[in-house]
Amino acid sequence: MYGVKEALSLISFEYYNKKNIYSEGEILENLDVKIYEPNSLGYGEIIIKGDSVTRCYYNDVQKTKEAFDYKGYYHTKDIGYIKDNNLYIVGSTVRKIVLDDGNVIYPQEIEEIMQDTKKFLNVNVFEKNGVIISNVVTELDEKQVDDVIYEVNQKLPDYMKIGKVNIKKRKLK
Repeated sequence: MYGVKEALSLISFEYYNKKNIYSEGEILENLDVKIYEPNSLGYGEIIIKGDSVTRCYYNDVQKTKEAFDYKGYYHTKDIGYIKDNNLYIVGSTVRKIVLDDGNVIYPQEIEEIMQDTKKFLNVNVFEKNGVIISNVVTELDEKQVDDVIYEVNQKLPDYMKIGKVNIKKRKLK
């Protein structure tokens, strides 16, 4: 079974009488699912289009341009292939953290919020032992960084909050 929120439903489903444990299931009939720029093995980014797939992000032109191509296909950022109308996923073009409780964190989302503060030259977010950690390059002192992180954490759900910060001092240009 495979789905993305932009599709408003499943993209593929493994029927009970089929036993293909490696597949995400058969692609649903109402969707146009393709592999974008497949490599020599047939692996590429999974793209989708159909009546149940949103056509844009509400009030977010930039995000829409990044996620949808000129033909209206949504680019999932997941890597896979299609064989006999079954969808197989082999990876992702996006870094992601899957927590023990099943929550998924995309570090880039946190990094973008941190970069939007204009207080950091560089940021990198990762997880270690269930704690979200950020490495930052900044000219701020520890107290100032703590204040910025507090503001960033106010914008994040609890499971995404930054629990530790490693600071590397450098003058901002």
